[in-house]
Amino acid sequence: MEKRFVKLYLHKSQSAALEKMLEKDEVTIMSKSQIDEKQYQYEFIINATGSDNLLDRIEHDFSKIKDFHMYFFNIEAEIPRPKEPEKEEEKKENKYVFQRLTRQELYNDINKDVTISVSYVLLIIISSIIAGIGLIRDNSTIIIGSMVIAPFLGSNVSLAFSTTIGDRKTLLQSLEKLFIGIGISFSIALLWGFFYKIDPSVYEIASRTTISITDIILAFITGVAAILSVNKGVVDALVGVMVAVAFMPPIIASGLLIGNGMIDKGLSALLLFFINIVAINLAGVLTFLVEGLRPSTYWEEKNAKKYRIISLIIWIFLLSLMSYLLYIIF
Repeated sequence: MEKRFVKLYLHKSQSAALEKMLEKDEVTIMSKSQIDEKQYQYEFIINATGSDNLLDRIEHDFSKIKDFHMYFFNIEAEIPRPKEPEKEEEKKENKYVFQRLTRQELYNDINKDVTISVSYVLLIIISSIIAGIGLIRDNSTIIIGSMVIAPFLGSNVSLAFSTTIGDRKTLLQSLEKLFIGIGISFSIALLWGFFYKIDPSVYEIASRTTISITDIILAFITGVAAILSVNKGVVDALVGVMVAVAFMPPIIASGLLIGNGMIDKGLSALLLFFINIVAINLAGVLTFLVEGLRPSTYWEEKNAKKYRIISLIIWIFLLSLMSYLLYIIF
């Protein structure tokens, strides 16, 4: 089981309360030192999985007190190696428990890139141009390059995360970032389409205008894979997810086709893009819930429940509507 090394700074008046809390959760304090006459430093190790409640209590009881700070460090290796738990004990401990990062770590990782930055805009522009070249040249290798570069997946993950825990600020930031990215990429493709004649019969463009139920299934499964990768902190797996879901090619194909006056085909490609968005967010919220992600307090959970219900209704309605359009059009 993965572990985290925690370094915590606390006012000395709260030291007894912290030690009692750690003792209750059977967490061994590795070291305790006095930094100055008012502050103590604690070092201890916790399991990466199943420590949300302890960290919530620490944050709730001490975070508003002056001089409080808590830092997390990954433990890459341990010597001597820890003893393997007995099979029955391991089964008992891990039953129905998903191995994931703590909520605090997830929040920190996801909120790093939730704001719009110059690099985000540049990546959208660059990936849009690369995808456009790949589509026009009917070159799948170039298109795959645009999929890997395009930063759309992060916005969708943060949107699903903020919906699950009821974080309104992050939710609005995620929506803003997502739609600005969509606007930039579509505008580039549309302008490109006005001035450049394209051949809609080439495979890489034509394949974005023909949609089936398998595209919905693929987007949903990819959404599950994305959240599982984020929850485990497996960044490498996200590259495969980005290639599988293919956000950029359909939105660029849509702009190019509409710019060339082929409205019907362009709208079909645009439909595929939004199917990916909706299916991934629906899968994302459901996966976060199944893996046990919840807010830290009862009142936050009550508020988050409203967000989840509303979002699930919206995503399911939109996905049903898009499936119906697929049935009519294709």
